[in-house]
Amino acid sequence: MTGQTLYTNHLIKILDGEQIAVELAVILFNAAKVITEQERPWRFLLKEDSSQTRSSGDTYLTMKTLVSDFNFDVGMLVGSSTLEYEPIGFEERRKYQNSGRHYYIDIGNSQFAITGQASQTETIFMQYTMFTTDLTVLADSFSSGWPVRFLPLIAFNAAAIYRGGTDFDDQNARMSVENRAVARALKDSMVSWDARLKLRSMGNSTRPVRTSIPLGSKNVDIR
Repeated sequence: MTGQTLYTNHLIKILDGEQIAVELAVILFNAAKVITEQERPWRFLLKEDSSQTRSSGDTYLTMKTLVSDFNFDVGMLVGSSTLEYEPIGFEERRKYQNSGRHYYIDIGNSQFAITGQASQTETIFMQYTMFTTDLTVLADSFSSGWPVRFLPLIAFNAAAIYRGGTDFDDQNARMSVENRAVARALKDSMVSWDARLKLRSMGNSTRPVRTSIPLGSKNVDIR
């Protein structure tokens, strides 16, 4: 869906036909989108990057570049091993410099590194949540990853922000609250859908660790 479609079919109707500048609509849509994306690690934002390798001789100071749409990390595997690498804080990197199976992120420089010392070249598989590209004009499309049925959430939140920030009289104050109430209901529905996806990925169990082991697994970690 394009920003123009969301503007025409949703935002203007939510605002009872009031026309707002398209440049402002783009700003409001982007703000509402970012707020929603940062609220939880949505399943539809999950990705995996395998563009980086760990090479022989790498140390805890051998920095690798994060992908451009990186938001925050979810997990990491290296090579053919199924042992998950554990994240540590940037400030702990020297404490763990000789410990294997740990990694840290230098978010300010969009880099990460793995502790310990590599003995061979292996592919790094980093699972992460992405942030989607902002609109620059209304003709731009929202990320195809966004579920189309939940995009009206962005419009209702954008309307609430607009109502609460311009000509804040009694009517706009009331409409802002009403817009946020509808947005909250939509978000609750979206969270419920996302939670079901997460639960399904865990074999419909709330246990953090599966009881079954994937076929062909190497270096299985029994905890």
